[in-house]
Amino acid sequence: MATTTAARWLTVGGLAVAGLIAAAPAQAAPAAPGSTGAGAAAVAETYLLTRPSGGTAALNQIGSSGVTSGLWTSFRLRGGFAGYDLLVTHQQRTTLRPAPILVYTAPPGNECTDVGNRGVAGKVWLSFTCRIGVAGNDLMVR
Repeated sequence: MATTTAARWLTVGGLAVAGLIAAAPAQAAPAAPGSTGAGAAAVAETYLLTRPSGGTAALNQIGSSGVTSGLWTSFRLRGGFAGYDLLVTHQQRTTLRPAPILVYTAPPGNECTDVGNRGVAGKVWLSFTCRIGVAGNDLMVR
């Protein structure tokens, strides 16, 4: 980035003094604690998972919990041949959250890992853990 200089006159103690003022390139302010670490333009929509037609209540619960916990700003369900997809609108993350957040409990199997990987790829979160439990696998994200 090029910088420009300009001659300016300023008065110091009643004397006119010539000086050169160099325009410095703009610097971004550091991200506030708890922020996404991303600018306002880094909004994205990410597909997370699909449930059969009868699973819309579960998807609405997951979507609402994500909004409440601050993981995403909104969500929508998209109907398709295999059922309904959960899509979330979020600020893309560039920094880890200070503590893990429980997204939901996935049924036993690969779903927890699949959803975790989709979230990382879409920058909904930067890391995840699938915690094995009695009812299934808890998806914990940062």
